[in-house]
Amino acid sequence: MFNPETGEYVCPVCGYIYGPVAEPLKPRSQEEYLRKVHSERMPKNPDTTPRAISIKHLLGSRELSRESSKNREYSSYLSQVQREFNIPGYVTTEVERLFEEIRKAGGLKGRSHKLIIATLLFYVLKRYPNVALTQDQLERIAGADVRKVYRTYRVLVKEGYIQPAKTRAVRKPSEHLPSILSRLRIESQRSGKRENLLSDIPMHVLAKTADSLAEILQGVKPSGVAGATVYLFIKMLGFKLSQDIVAKSANVSTLTIRRVLKQITEETELTVGI
Repeated sequence: MFNPETGEYVCPVCGYIYGPVAEPLKPRSQEEYLRKVHSERMPKNPDTTPRAISIKHLLGSRELSRESSKNREYSSYLSQVQREFNIPGYVTTEVERLFEEIRKAGGLKGRSHKLIIATLLFYVLKRYPNVALTQDQLERIAGADVRKVYRTYRVLVKEGYIQPAKTRAVRKPSEHLPSILSRLRIESQRSGKRENLLSDIPMHVLAKTADSLAEILQGVKPSGVAGATVYLFIKMLGFKLSQDIVAKSANVSTLTIRRVLKQITEETELTVGI
């Protein structure tokens, strides 16, 4: 406390007397200030940002760079899949939108982006019957067994990332024919066979025959009936094409094609007019 009699500051507990109070510093003149400034070395571009904030900024910029690199990788792979399997742009646009929503929601953790893209293609193509991918193609896109694609689809539906596909009426065999014939044309071009091999088949007769067979045969997949009908017409026209190629184009097994052909020859008396 201050003692006004002596003009000193004294501790009221121990009686210690503090020294004289220093006079306040006088402001420097402009000349002294300039001389002081120019005599001291200052670092170039001094950073006054706190260290903690600088570290957070550095980590954030690295994370943004990493995310940008991953996004380019995802987009590049989807474009590669579109070119390789001739997928329409409206399909890949929808797949890209769903993929981005899943990525932002954290659905990619612990999952392969290739597997997610294959699963989304499988999901989106359910609404576009004129565009289809075979099981082999889905496996190539996912880099895994097709059963993992189906399992991932169920997981994404369960976690709410995608809505389950609505059930609809069973497709007629004639609805499978455009995709089957398209794949067969591509296969015939790759193998160097006649490009007009399938153009000799009247489409309306083929469709009517396939739907008529579906009404007679019970418990047979529409795609199997369509594939067997195509194979039957090819043999009737005198062309040579293996059942394996037709089965893959119809996305069924070779045994299914053989079983349907056996039922056609044994249980029906259908006359095909050409």
